[in-house]
Amino acid sequence: LLPRFAQMQMAEMPWCTSGVPDRRPQVLPGQLRALLDNSDVLGLGQVDGLSHERHAELHQLLPDFEASCEALYAQAPTINHGDLHDRNVLVRDGHYRFIDFGDACISHPLCVLLMPCQKNVPSWFSKEGRQALQRLCGAYLDAWRDHRDAAALRPLLGRALWVAHVARALAWEEMGRAAKGKMRRECLAQVSSWLN
Repeated sequence: LLPRFAQMQMAEMPWCTSGVPDRRPQVLPGQLRALLDNSDVLGLGQVDGLSHERHAELHQLLPDFEASCEALYAQAPTINHGDLHDRNVLVRDGHYRFIDFGDACISHPLCVLLMPCQKNVPSWFSKEGRQALQRLCGAYLDAWRDHRDAAALRPLLGRALWVAHVARALAWEEMGRAAKGKMRRECLAQVSSWLN
């Protein structure tokens, strides 16, 4: 699954940027700053919102976040499915078809790994979790081995996953803007969840 998606990312796809949110590392720091300035969206101090302590911590982490984004500039951005998991893939006669690009954005190539890691690795910090992460990420990175950027990708994985968390929070914020009532509250709770 991941190697097939990597192949799609490496292909020339001019169509993929049409109307797709821009979550490139070059623009994410500004987008995060704007999000942190929006206390209504963050639900500051509310039950399902971001705590004041975490909000202050995120402001303090902005220079580190910017540095992580800058480290990711060298690789050309590409399509990020945004919600890549086995229920968003159709298989017929050995051919994969990726579906439901509703959360897609343009981002660093490694950001696509966030959701597969979230869904398939129960604990990132246990020995078993680290091994599962290595297998999952290794399968994806192996697909890049003949690509010009392959050697530069592996050391950037941690930074890209952090950046992907912020991109995911922004996706929920965007969905929340279009929603009403209970659905809006649920979307905005996800914004804070991804920033915690």
